[in-house]
Amino acid sequence: VGAPEPPPGAPDAPTPGGTPTLPVGTPTGAPTGEPTGRPPGTPTPTPTPTGTATPTPDAPPGRPSAVVATLGTPDAAGLTDVTVTWRAGTPPADDHVVRTSVAGVAPVEVGGGATTATVRGVLCGTRVTFSVEAVAGAERSAAATSAAVTTAACPPQAPAAPTGVTAVAGGDGSVTVSWTASRTPVEAYLVGPEGGSTTTTSGDATSLVLRDLPPGAGVRFVVQAQREGLTTASAPSNAVTVAGPPGGVGGLAAALAGRAGDVLTVDVSWAAAADNGSPLSGYTVAWSGGGTGGSTTTAATGATLSVPCAGQPLCTAGGTLTVTVTPSNGVGAGPAASAGVSVPAPPLPPPADGDAVVAFVQYGTPGLSDREVPMSAQLSPPASWAAHQGGCTLVVNGAAAGSVSCSGGAVHLGSFSGGSVTVAVRAENVEGRTVTSASVTEQVPPRNTWAYCDPVSRICTDPVSVTPGDPDVVVVPLPWVPRLPVGPERPPLAAAGAGLLLAAGALRAARLRGRPGAEPTSAPARTATTALHDPTEESRA
Repeated sequence: VGAPEPPPGAPDAPTPGGTPTLPVGTPTGAPTGEPTGRPPGTPTPTPTPTGTATPTPDAPPGRPSAVVATLGTPDAAGLTDVTVTWRAGTPPADDHVVRTSVAGVAPVEVGGGATTATVRGVLCGTRVTFSVEAVAGAERSAAATSAAVTTAACPPQAPAAPTGVTAVAGGDGSVTVSWTASRTPVEAYLVGPEGGSTTTTSGDATSLVLRDLPPGAGVRFVVQAQREGLTTASAPSNAVTVAGPPGGVGGLAAALAGRAGDVLTVDVSWAAAADNGSPLSGYTVAWSGGGTGGSTTTAATGATLSVPCAGQPLCTAGGTLTVTVTPSNGVGAGPAASAGVSVPAPPLPPPADGDAVVAFVQYGTPGLSDREVPMSAQLSPPASWAAHQGGCTLVVNGAAAGSVSCSGGAVHLGSFSGGSVTVAVRAENVEGRTVTSASVTEQVPPRNTWAYCDPVSRICTDPVSVTPGDPDVVVVPLPWVPRLPVGPERPPLAAAGAGLLLAAGALRAARLRGRPGAEPTSAPARTATTALHDPTEESRA
């Protein structure tokens, strides 16, 4: 219990912890005995213990001043330590208490001799002041307050994860993902298969339909809440099967089953394709090749195709028909499988009457001593004749002229002295009968169209002009005059020379008579002797 307050004008109370200050006139030592000469009836004073000051009331400590708050570096959670400094007041304090203006932060108490303290864990982004009080016993000084300071802005905080994620697969390959929104504000949600790419949707969405996903079974989906670049992922959804396009067909086989005129019948079969999570809607069967093409659809695993090819190379010459089978489901078309069908050329028709087999008939040039003109023909039969195995016969002027190749070629018809030559070919054993081709006729030119040497008389003649206005043939004398030898052979040679002159005149007269339309007075025709010989004696000229 402290001493009572001193009366006005009394000395200051003793400083706590120091030597008490006593009032003037107070005894400093212990009494030595009973006081003497005390008047009767006067109270005996209480002796003061030697060395002990009389207790005085506590005086308030001096108020601190110059309070300064210095911000530290915020931690990862955004909490900041603040260092507070001050100047101590007089009289000194037993303790100093540092408080903040932010609720929830405990005050910090330090010793009376301290002039600094650290307030820990001040929230980020907070404007705060700090006050310091001096405490001495039960007395406190007035608080001294710092200037306001603001802690650093709070770091971004990841949002809370969405919950209740579910996935429902559709037959078209889509998946609908639903979730319960995050309990904290979010900017967007990122939705995708676990470990795969994501699709972004708005921060107020709670479901999303995903398309074009990789097909697969047991696929789970995750939803991520996003804010300020930070994301928090949900727990995975239930597992679903994501549908995809079907797989390819297996065991594709195609074969030519028959032919009726210009329509082919093709049988096609295959093994069913995998549906990949979406029921198959059917198969498209297409064909092409040799100038023809088409398609059909079926839900079965086989089809019989009727392929028209009238006038197309596939029908006229044969070739390869390509058949392609493509499966489809609710997602799309799967891979196509193809097979080839060999189509043989159609059988050739048999030779027929009137077919063009003989291309042309022509004459040749006779030899000088040949009395007739050679004739030949070129045979170019159609394929039906060339492939005929029953044999062919050449027919000249209506009579069989021997066997020829049915595949054609050049044939010699013989030599002819005039008139015309008609040529045809006859095919034997055509379905039990004989077939004759169309015939070709050609005129035989006159023999006197070319020069001729008589092998008997050894006289050669040039062709006679048969066209009016042609120039006459002129006989040119030899540029030498033979001289008869002397001796016994001279008379016979002379006789022979006379005979030659007479023969030349007769020949000239005969040629003039044989010239069509010629007058008796025409120019003499050129003659040629059949046996020219070298002179036995040279001319002296």
